Amino acid sequence: MKPYLHTMKTTLTHRNGSSEEMSPKQIIKDIFYRPAIDRKRGTQLELVLSVPAASTVTLIYEFEKAILRYTEYPPDANRGFNVAPAVIRILDSNNTSDTLTPSFIYLRTTSLLLPLPTPDFSMPYNVIILTSTVIALAFGNIFNLLVRRLVGAEEAPPSGVKAVIRSKIVALKDKIRGKETKVE
Repeated sequence: MKPYLHTMKTTLTHRNGSSEEMSPKQIIKDIFYRPAIDRKRGTQLELVLSVPAASTVTLIYEFEKAILRYTEYPPDANRGFNVAPAVIRILDSNNTSDTLTPSFIYLRTTSLLLPLPTPDFSMPYNVIILTSTVIALAFGNIFNLLVRRLVGAEEAPPSGVKAVIRSKIVALKDKIRGKETKVE
């Protein structure tokens, strides 16, 4: 996940429910951004925010989804990927830097389920099935051409009741005319 920081928008919601969109410079006092390196480390984004009492800040930014290799997908790729939760450290604005024990409060958000584009994992199966079908059809036709003996219609023995009766009648006619034929 690669965030685009120039698209960041901040919305401040007050206790009474009213919200106003503010410039990020009014709320964000400091930014530390370490971009991700593919297959090595994730993106690190640290923000120092000044949030008024009894209010909520919503940060919205656009991001780019990473494209993974097919071997990097988990067994259930359609579920999505877990994005690590955010860690929020609340600093006491009254605390001076010369105190020996700084008072920090840490909060952790829930993880995010991010759906990524998933490839068609059935494609290799489809290619194998299609190729096997084409090879089987070609092999069957070539095998029939090489092994089968082609017999003309006149040479073929009669089959079926109608054909046997017809051949007997023809043989009987030939016998009456004086032609000698073999009847099967």
